[in-house]
Amino acid sequence: MIEVKRQPRDVRIQTLDLLHITHDEIEIRVSCSKGTYIRTLAEDIGHRLGCGAHVKQLRRVGVGPFMNPQMYTIGDIERLSEQGITALDQCLIAMDIILDDLPEIRLTENLAYYMRQGQPVMIPHAPTKGLVRIYDEQLFFMGIGEVLEDGRIGPRRLIR
Repeated sequence: MIEVKRQPRDVRIQTLDLLHITHDEIEIRVSCSKGTYIRTLAEDIGHRLGCGAHVKQLRRVGVGPFMNPQMYTIGDIERLSEQGITALDQCLIAMDIILDDLPEIRLTENLAYYMRQGQPVMIPHAPTKGLVRIYDEQLFFMGIGEVLEDGRIGPRRLIR
């Protein structure tokens, strides 16, 4: 057996709820930051209890703003595909929803043209640092921009 050393990392456990316990199993619900290895968390809990532990079943019930009712299993997708493309389309959500925490920038037709060419643009009253969501005049999501040192907004990742 080969053991692979993992580099320690800072993670945050927001909640750790004990849901069920028997003589040799526990069921927990964890809300944690990205980068948290749940299997490692289980090992750490077992170590602290002095008995060892491993994960028997792992189920993700949410990621960021997406919670269980909005999530589909492969089986769900296969069943929906039998109903046709319209049923599958109804499961889709806007791709920019995950970026709701970023400030929104709306570009005029002219500025959107230059942004699509990969050129940074100056936008009045824009944020002074960080990433932004970029929309064109018709409110079509164009992608992610970044505030540059000179105050212009440069394209970071654009979609067509």
